[in-house]
Amino acid sequence: MSRFDGEDPNGAGVRVPFVALTAAVSVGVATFFTLYSLIPVTRTDTPGLGSAFVGVLMTCVIAVQVGTPALVRRFTLRGVVTGSLVLLLTGTLVAGIAGTGTVHGAGLIALLAGGAVAGAGFGILIVAGSQGVGLLVTGPGLGRALGVYGLVTVLATALGSPAGVQLGVSASPAVLGVTAAVLCGLGAVAALGIPSSVGRAPTPSTTAPPSADASLDPAAEAPTPPTDTAPQDTPPTGPTPHDPTTAPPDEPPHSSSRDGQATSTAGALRLLSLTLVFLLLAVLFLSHGITSLPVLATDSVGPAATILLVQLGTAGGRWLGGFAEPRLTRSGTILLATVLILAGGITGVLGSAISLVAVSAVVLGVGIGTAQTVALHTAMRRTDPGRASVVWNLSVDAGLWLGGVLAGLVLAAGATTTGVLVTAAALAVTGTVLAVRERVRF
Repeated sequence: MSRFDGEDPNGAGVRVPFVALTAAVSVGVATFFTLYSLIPVTRTDTPGLGSAFVGVLMTCVIAVQVGTPALVRRFTLRGVVTGSLVLLLTGTLVAGIAGTGTVHGAGLIALLAGGAVAGAGFGILIVAGSQGVGLLVTGPGLGRALGVYGLVTVLATALGSPAGVQLGVSASPAVLGVTAAVLCGLGAVAALGIPSSVGRAPTPSTTAPPSADASLDPAAEAPTPPTDTAPQDTPPTGPTPHDPTTAPPDEPPHSSSRDGQATSTAGALRLLSLTLVFLLLAVLFLSHGITSLPVLATDSVGPAATILLVQLGTAGGRWLGGFAEPRLTRSGTILLATVLILAGGITGVLGSAISLVAVSAVVLGVGIGTAQTVALHTAMRRTDPGRASVVWNLSVDAGLWLGGVLAGLVLAAGATTTGVLVTAAALAVTGTVLAVRERVRF
């Protein structure tokens, strides 16, 4: 396996499949987050419909993630990425057409069915994509490859999602559905640049013939110990965190010796659970920032601009989390993320001036991105990277699911400010407790 390094003479063998994978996933991520925001933003007259749609969408995202690695082993990385984009294409097209005009009866069923298909497609895609980076690149270059992958996919979300929402608002959800379907189709074509051998599970009765793609096939690397190919989360775009300490299966997980003390299994699990609660609360604010906040800011900043500012802030926060942690300690970075989310979230619902809403959206996004990065690294310090990535993804998706459902309910009840303040109080307590527990210098 060649390293992801421009100075490596074998790097070109990995670079083309890596670019193909990153491009395909970026299109899918941008399409999904457009769909996540579109129905709540365009159906402000029926906020309950937005809640139902996002609930179905995120339920299907979560439901398929655990089984995705098995799909990759069965159908290869290229087959799974291509198939998931076709599902996302189909679901977005159906939801866009059904979401135009009055939605009731068969139209409502079609809208929710489209959300279910799109959610399943995205859930498979996002896990297969990050898993694919680990299959294509191993060794010292993996951290760099994950960093590039994360940067591109986050920027695709930051730029593509607001543009898609603007298209859906100014034209119609149907036009957005057709446009997104075309882009997902192009993404599926790009995925054909991934070698067909990547991800295929070796069979005892079959010996793969040597080929130019052999260096990309994990089965061809024996007797090298197998690489953990559990789904990996998109990493921070800043400096890559040090690898977490892992323990053999018969030993409890423990913190690094740099932490100065061993952490018991029970203590590590408690801290991991607290970290995931902190992450979930931060993602609730992300959901607010791309669903209910754009509705509140319609008369000032505008929905698409609000989503753009939140997403750009999140991208910057993912980098900030990696940059700040070695300087402020994990504890300090957790507190920084908490303060930024509280400041951005509260000011966004208490003020209506254009400048105030715009600044609050950026600050909110930076805090959310910082929380995502430090939560991922904290989780990886308390368990192995594969498990940490799985639970991180599930926590993010659970937060998006819960936040999307609650957004419509609180908008319908006119209780958005109350909901934000209650969530802010929970985040303040959780963030403070987690920071106290993480009083170790990185």
